[in-house]
Amino acid sequence: MMRWLVASVCLLWMAGCPSPQPAPPPAAPVVNPSPPWGPPAAAPDRQTPAELQRPRREVAVGGCGQACDAPREALEAFFRATLAGDRVALRTHLETSLLEADGILLGARWAEQWASGQLPARSTEIDKWCDGWLARAGTPLDPVDKTRGVSSFQVLSDSQRRWVVEWTSPPTAREGARRWTVTLTRRGLEWLVSGLAPAPPQLGSPPAAEAP
Repeated sequence: MMRWLVASVCLLWMAGCPSPQPAPPPAAPVVNPSPPWGPPAAAPDRQTPAELQRPRREVAVGGCGQACDAPREALEAFFRATLAGDRVALRTHLETSLLEADGILLGARWAEQWASGQLPARSTEIDKWCDGWLARAGTPLDPVDKTRGVSSFQVLSDSQRRWVVEWTSPPTAREGARRWTVTLTRRGLEWLVSGLAPAPPQLGSPPAAEAP
């Protein structure tokens, strides 16, 4: 009788206990769905007001920079380099692809040398021409002329792309005062010398004598 009673109590206790439940599966990570039109575009770079107002500068050609932004200043800088005998500064004011000096199209030859990769030969020829020009018009006898001669020119014609002036070079150890026709051409933002030749003789004046 006692065994039956104990068995009955155990059965009742087991019936009242909840059955164990399986552990829930781990939750899947939440992924934000991509919009049907693709990822958002990157925000454009915003320019400051100063950048919007700043004019876009073209690539320099000769290398004289702000010294040849305007034609008159470019001429004065070229003459200043000439009278100072400064070959390095002089080169930066030359339009080496168009230069015509004494009727010779030097620029055409230099442009061809550039295109064919003959850069050392081209540089040597440009330096040789610069030395010849400085020997003719540079290093005046009177040191005052190094400053005074910078502005001794008169404008013959001017336009937005081309200036032609007549410049009187001071006397040098090789030659007396001479008049030159100088052509300035605009390329990009730079005004560069593209033509040099002795000025035609004035009416009623004898031709200038060549130095021995």
